[in-house]
Amino acid sequence: KQYLDYFHQDFVGISGDKVQIDKTVKALGGVYSLNKDEGEFYTVDHSARIFIVGPQARRYGIMESSSMASPDKSVLVKELTLLSE
Repeated sequence: KQYLDYFHQDFVGISGDKVQIDKTVKALGGVYSLNKDEGEFYTVDHSARIFIVGPQARRYGIMESSSMASPDKSVLVKELTLLSE
């Protein structure tokens, strides 16, 4: 929750033990790596994609994170529209 507070209030976070997290990441098609050699405050490298997941845990699609960064938001709207078809 503390980390999620850095993002939009509508974001929903999930967590679990390592086995559950690994299973979910694999099912979505993502990857991650913990960098615990950095000490108490470690970083996590992870997929730079946006996974669109419905309430029933069905993955609808994957978007490149670059579409979110584009100043032209029509790029994002176009990608979301294609996912809903």
